[in-house]
Amino acid sequence: METPINEFEKESSTKLVVVDGADVDDYVLIDKTERRAHICCGCDTRNAIIVVNVISICFYLMAIISFSLIANDTLNYDDDQVQNVMDTLDGTKIGLTISIFVVGLVCNLTAIFGAVFYNRIAVTIGALWFLSETIRSLCFYDIYSAMMAAGFFYPHTVFFFELKNGVMSRENYPKEKVCCDCCCSC
Repeated sequence: METPINEFEKESSTKLVVVDGADVDDYVLIDKTERRAHICCGCDTRNAIIVVNVISICFYLMAIISFSLIANDTLNYDDDQVQNVMDTLDGTKIGLTISIFVVGLVCNLTAIFGAVFYNRIAVTIGALWFLSETIRSLCFYDIYSAMMAAGFFYPHTVFFFELKNGVMSRENYPKEKVCCDCCCSC
């Protein structure tokens, strides 16, 4: 009589075949019908890249518009605190700040392109941008921004390795596709 396997053991078992040939190296065949891609916040990493980059694009657009509006502001304000902030912003290099935001916007658009067209280089550009944002935030002791940038960096890195290892591709994406249905209807 065969020993019954409970549901947990059925779901957690891995179908793995090791093939050892005389003329070839040892290699592993993984069951091609099983889903192998990583899930990030309820979505596959391709969708996660699109979502985090759209969020980031919204932030950059708001920042570009805001800094563009205050670039030529010469009004005197009644509130001393507001006047102090405006004087401080006046001393910053608004053009340089806007340029950095534009570079971030371009990197985010490039990463979305990479996710849509399964391009590793484009996804890497987005990942490097979020990595630099994480490092910059840590240098200024801005822990919240560093955590957010690191969280946005994560799906780019995982998706890159999924592309590299053949887990995610144009051909097998229908099998790997997962969507949380809260922010996109895949």
